[in-house]
Amino acid sequence: MPIKNEGAPLQSLEDLLSPVDPAYFLREIYGHEPLHIPGAANKFSHLLSWDGLNKATSVWRKNFPPLRLAKDGKILSQQQFSSRETNANGEFWSINFRMVRQLLEEGATLVVDRMDQTHEPLADYCRMFEAELGSDAFADVFASWRQTPGFPTHWDPEQGFVAQLIGTKHWRVFKPERLHPMAKDKSRNDSPPAQPYWEGDMNPGDLLYIPGGWWHDALAVSARTLHVAVGLFPATGLTVMNAILKDISEDERVRAPLPRFASESEQQDYMSHLRSAVDTKLRGLTVKSVLNSLDARARVRTRLSMPWSAVPETEAIPANAWIHWLPSRRPTVKEIGTEITFEAIGVRFSFAVVGLPVIQDLISRRKSPFRELCSRHPQLPVEKILLGLVSVGLVAIADEPAI
Repeated sequence: MPIKNEGAPLQSLEDLLSPVDPAYFLREIYGHEPLHIPGAANKFSHLLSWDGLNKATSVWRKNFPPLRLAKDGKILSQQQFSSRETNANGEFWSINFRMVRQLLEEGATLVVDRMDQTHEPLADYCRMFEAELGSDAFADVFASWRQTPGFPTHWDPEQGFVAQLIGTKHWRVFKPERLHPMAKDKSRNDSPPAQPYWEGDMNPGDLLYIPGGWWHDALAVSARTLHVAVGLFPATGLTVMNAILKDISEDERVRAPLPRFASESEQQDYMSHLRSAVDTKLRGLTVKSVLNSLDARARVRTRLSMPWSAVPETEAIPANAWIHWLPSRRPTVKEIGTEITFEAIGVRFSFAVVGLPVIQDLISRRKSPFRELCSRHPQLPVEKILLGLVSVGLVAIADEPAI
């Protein structure tokens, strides 16, 4: 297996997978089979601490509690540890932390879903996945203190990357009889094979990749464990077909009821028209063109950059500020005469060609200290270019490398 030396800061797929070569992973592993990569004990320590987990579970939410609990293969009822309370701002979920402590003591596993929405280091971690793998990413956090299973042996439709932060968990991964199943897929067995495809311990710093649809389970080995699972949903052939269906819905004949009572020749003509409508849309597409279109419309983890978001021309950018490129996918930049154009966050942008080196730099690195960005382009009006990018939501200015 081709390998590379382990990198230092975890800023890229190469850093994440070290010592495995990313090209090998994408060609031979991703979407095909699981892979366990041992790592240095502190490899993922920057992602989350116990204090960060405590803060995340203390946030009041309107629609659902900030945490879930699972034990012996079942999700525990929310009423066991939380309740709805009403104040001047409406209804909120209130957590009974005494009951949570008791349930954890009895062997429950604590789960915080989509923690990348509230914890900046995990949001930054997901941005790396989105830029490198071209799919929206989300991060769930799991903590347990007893050798009691939280979840049964199960499968998830998304591609999963498990990073072990604290403690040791024993994992089993089983090959499915039906590859690439969809969520709530009915055309597969209700139980995994008898023998696991891979089985082993996950220690701090270890990474485990699990393809979508593969059965898996985990059991705490040490007294306390904490891991982060990032999930991604890559585009599929169904993504393409759903887009085509949306496009041909503009055809009034396609929207019309099937000609149940028409003559056979009229029915044949209808099917011919339907095939032609789909074929016309499909024939003009390539995998590259589909992915470029999806990337151009991909969601962005937006954020304000006050005060520049309000008055971009009146505030100087501090020398120690960090500049963050916000679009999650790498756009294709085209140079046309004195302008450059590209599509991102569902918008087509045009800028003066003088800004091309700075924009390409930001797209490539995703984030950079303002001072270093200026030093790499000493002949360019870097600050003016950045303020223009901030005003349209492509760039954020922050005090920290994580936003």
